[in-house]
Amino acid sequence: MLRFLLTVFVLSIFCINTYADAISDYEAGKKAYAKKEYQTALEYFESAILKDAEYKDAYYGKGEVEIALKKNNDALESFTKIIELDPENTQAYLTRSFVYAMEETRDFQKAKEDLDKVIELDENNLEALQARALVNYELKNKLDAYKDIEQVILIAPDEYVSYGIKAYFEVSDYKFISAIKDYNKFKKLRKDMQTSEEKQKFEDFKNEL
Repeated sequence: MLRFLLTVFVLSIFCINTYADAISDYEAGKKAYAKKEYQTALEYFESAILKDAEYKDAYYGKGEVEIALKKNNDALESFTKIIELDPENTQAYLTRSFVYAMEETRDFQKAKEDLDKVIELDENNLEALQARALVNYELKNKLDAYKDIEQVILIAPDEYVSYGIKAYFEVSDYKFISAIKDYNKFKKLRKDMQTSEEKQKFEDFKNEL
């Protein structure tokens, strides 16, 4: 009995140390990624995964690095692994959809399926709705594309990117009057946002004095 308890204790210590090492490698990978040292970051993330095969954040970091290194097929595998570990991970579906929309791995239908899943899990996910609008337009599902972007505008009427996307659709469909109106809205909201950000930076600066 004593030998069994000792074995359990030793294994527990080993697991704790291994998990701590995995976290350390992950944090080092994040720092390397921020410095655009992508190959170094990749090695750290892979090391973290070797120490903890279910470390979702490490797979996500690995996927981001692989995108930066233009290893899109490897990135797809990384985000797919996260989804296998956590089938309701909206960020993994969303990012994988972006990889499917890239030229090297282009598959708009698979991108749409991932975006459909994100919206099923989070119906007001603005980024997914905007992305699905663009994907639907590429798939010639124009009514669905307009529906998605109108939904974003309904949820967040001050979100300027949506008006730019809608104006792009309208120009492509020769709806020039509507396109001008939405493009002007896009410009105004973007300018308002930039002005607001500049004011906030000035306030932050004053508070530091």
